[in-house]
Amino acid sequence: MTASAIADVLRKEIGLDPEVLGIRTLEVALATRMDALGLKDASLYLGRLHGAERQALIDEVIVPETWFFREPTAFGLLGERARAKRAREEGPFRVLSAACASGEEPYSAAITLLQAGLAAGEFTVDAVDVSAAAVARAREAVYGPRSERAGPVPPQYRDDLGGGRFRLTRKVRDLVTLSAENLADPALLAGASPYDAVFCRNVLIYLTTAARRRCAASLARLLAPGGILFAGNAEALSRLDDRFLSYGPGEAFAFVLQTVPARRAPLAFLPSPLAAATATAPVVSPPRPHAPLPVSTAVTPPVEPPVSWLREATVLADQGRLDEALVRCDEHLRAAGPEAGAFYLRGVLFQALHDLERAEDDFLRTLVLDEWHEEALVHLALLSERRDDAVRAAGFRRRIAEARSRSAAR
Repeated sequence: MTASAIADVLRKEIGLDPEVLGIRTLEVALATRMDALGLKDASLYLGRLHGAERQALIDEVIVPETWFFREPTAFGLLGERARAKRAREEGPFRVLSAACASGEEPYSAAITLLQAGLAAGEFTVDAVDVSAAAVARAREAVYGPRSERAGPVPPQYRDDLGGGRFRLTRKVRDLVTLSAENLADPALLAGASPYDAVFCRNVLIYLTTAARRRCAASLARLLAPGGILFAGNAEALSRLDDRFLSYGPGEAFAFVLQTVPARRAPLAFLPSPLAAATATAPVVSPPRPHAPLPVSTAVTPPVEPPVSWLREATVLADQGRLDEALVRCDEHLRAAGPEAGAFYLRGVLFQALHDLERAEDDFLRTLVLDEWHEEALVHLALLSERRDDAVRAAGFRRRIAEARSRSAAR
């Protein structure tokens, strides 16, 4: 059984996009599971790939990566919304953390609501993840220093275990209900009461287009009218479902669910702001080193490949042979795995071919791997402005300024 067969299983089962995961990641997962089962012949693994073994494969591929109070602006906005609902005396404030990974996000929501003045009976927090192993770790609620990258958990909510490790108190653990669920399943949490706030951050970018649309439809179904959805910094919910409208500070990456779809201008062709003054100038900057993937479905980045493919693709693009340049990018991504420079160049090529939806997808994928990729941010700001999404465009503009500041500091 080859990695491509594994990719087909994951695509059908949980909607993961093998292109974003990378073939090498799938090969490592396959080898690990075969070793665990004592199998030498990959073809024999196919017969074992069901039930518990299928779940074990999913757990092997998905490596949760999250931390407490990630994007603090989002949690500030969560507290404000909860207080406002309590003032209106409209019942408990309901929160869902979709793709909760090892649990820092839903526990952060619970702590935020406690600190906002809500009592335990005035809110609920549900959390789901496709990885049963991640859900089990979340239930244990034992964490170390990396989980506090955005700030410490207040001392009243933790029991220190020594060596920098701690466990959340029983009071906090009991506020979160955890379960294993598949976000790509159209029946996700069928029958659940609507949620006032949903966190679904940095996961959609790893799904196929069809799975993303199914997930967006489920999120819209699960949100109460006027409910707020917190997405990742590289996700455009409004493009998947135009009932989602950017909301609040750009740093919160939030969307509010409208009862009537918002009217937005369609994306029109955008000339590349990076189109060079000379025909021989490269279309894209050389690939940058990977940052760790900050998502619950993050995978170990591959070793940076040689850039010869980039020179070949750039020459083809400069000659106007855009389709051939796309083929070269695709070949590189299949061989080397996810790489920011390849996704960025492919986005520029799709934009030149007037395929703006796929161009935007690839610029967003670029940010997953390199969140301060200035050129991708420029493209995304322009695309958001053409869609009349002023909040998201302003957020990208602020990130462009910060990217330039970081670059100058280096």
